[in-house]
Amino acid sequence: MNYYSKLPRLTSNAFPLAVPDRYKELLRVSRSWRLLKLLKWQGFHGRSVEPGAGELVLFCPACPQPGVNVPLVEEVDLNHWKYSRIIAMDGNFKAEHMLLKRPADELWLMNGKGFMVTAEPYKTYLAQTANRVEKSDCSNHHAVNQTNTNRSQLASTGIGGCACARHGCFIPHAMVDFQRGEQQVNMDYALAYAVHHGMGYGQQVINFYDINSLSLNRKLKAAHQHLVSSSDAFANLDATVPGDLREMWKEQERKALAERLSNPKAMDIFEVQLKKAPSIKSVEMNLIEMQAAGDAPQGCATWMARALKVEEAQQSQINGLVQATATFLGADWDSDLIGLQEGHTDEDDTFITVSPGNAEGAILPLPSYIGLPHCGAWGLNCLIKQELQLHQGQANDALHEIQLSLADKAMLYRTDVRHGRNYTMTSRTWKKVADLDATVTRHTAVYHRCRKQMVALGADSSILDQYQPLDKKDLIVSTTVTEPNARGHRHDSLAWFWTMDIPKDTNRNDWMSEFYHVHWLRAKAKQDRWVEEVELLVSEHQWTHNFFNHRAGHWAEQAAEAAQIGDRSLGCYAARQCDMYNKLGRLCK
Repeated sequence: MNYYSKLPRLTSNAFPLAVPDRYKELLRVSRSWRLLKLLKWQGFHGRSVEPGAGELVLFCPACPQPGVNVPLVEEVDLNHWKYSRIIAMDGNFKAEHMLLKRPADELWLMNGKGFMVTAEPYKTYLAQTANRVEKSDCSNHHAVNQTNTNRSQLASTGIGGCACARHGCFIPHAMVDFQRGEQQVNMDYALAYAVHHGMGYGQQVINFYDINSLSLNRKLKAAHQHLVSSSDAFANLDATVPGDLREMWKEQERKALAERLSNPKAMDIFEVQLKKAPSIKSVEMNLIEMQAAGDAPQGCATWMARALKVEEAQQSQINGLVQATATFLGADWDSDLIGLQEGHTDEDDTFITVSPGNAEGAILPLPSYIGLPHCGAWGLNCLIKQELQLHQGQANDALHEIQLSLADKAMLYRTDVRHGRNYTMTSRTWKKVADLDATVTRHTAVYHRCRKQMVALGADSSILDQYQPLDKKDLIVSTTVTEPNARGHRHDSLAWFWTMDIPKDTNRNDWMSEFYHVHWLRAKAKQDRWVEEVELLVSEHQWTHNFFNHRAGHWAEQAAEAAQIGDRSLGCYAARQCDMYNKLGRLCK
């Protein structure tokens, strides 16, 4: 309309309203012009051959079409997954069409020859097919109920159709109009023709409602990058998994993928399934809950748990000293002799003094604090190696405690935080999360100090590469456990320190075993997904190249036919089209 409103002003700038209104005539001419262009583009102009259903438009060059861009040879197995046609179905309810005053005066120029289906068979199908009326269970969702609403002033309430989901190209002769919203009976008709178009025997169809159009080159480049990153992440994780666990997980994955269609619950192995046995912390929390109900004195559970921890730490040190005593005092020593003599106290020993300062801030006389030059001058190089090894062990323990705390935190988010039913339960859960955060912070500080001391002791690159710096992003709770389908985390992988000691982790903590189990399965699935994506994109490049060659061959035949009948205009146009498709084919390489 904007284009036409400019024409009267160009015709008579002073009196544009005096120019006769020829807008309807312009619409008729534009329809005829579009038909002529389509006939010319597809090689039907000036020929006696009548175009068939959907033959005035082109389909997606990157989708597999047997006989067009996929050769019909025995070596090609059309039942292979990469030859599957992925179809997206959707509707547009803004494309309404009013009822015509004189429908008999309407002339169909390309009835069923483009993207829309042929009108007469479609109307016959709707008249003879019953449509089951659906009622929505949601009062605020009216889409289902609107499908049954009759609008007498509209010839169609919208349009719907099918397109290839990977590239967004509409399928010829697979667009329908709606009479009462997006009813299943309408979309079934479109899907039937969409499956029929360009499909070979044995090809599979995947149908869903979504369209995403991206360039093949950009998709292939991104796919290669994700394939490298996912393969490296899985290789690092898989290299540290014990062989028996790897074989067991592979068998679980194979069985789940084989049974997923008949038994969807088989895919539950990709989710955390383990119920953790009660730990001392969980028992303590249960006792605290009993105290809140008045069943026990307040604070006794925390007091006893603290006493057990102190006893455990103290007893482990005593046991180690007792076991080492025989080495120095001989096998005949009597452990009952251990103890202070009567009347002897620390105050009587002049060598035992109480430091008035902060014990945690005291500088220890270790080689890492003394410095390498002084240690070398004093002949303490052997102590440098020993301290370096001790710091490696200390760093391993700190990293392992960080792993356990992060895994427990992930489980808390997945179970208690998400499913907290009341304020009290939620508050206690967040208290657990805060305790785990404090544990992570404490062991992270220990690890940072260990690595700093390693650098001070002159650790080489092989050691420092193994014990990398810890970043904040490495300490984020794994979304694979908390939110498996969270948006924006499709390419996430485990931080570097998760792959250091999987056998030790899986033997020590059942939660860690399940944690690694889920991550291994998902890392392998991610790698397999990108392997398939790269294979499919490479094939789509080849199919696109074959499609352009097929079109170039079609126009070469048109040029040869024009030369036989002496039609120079058709011959020139066919040669130009042939050259265009040849150039497009070369661009695909």
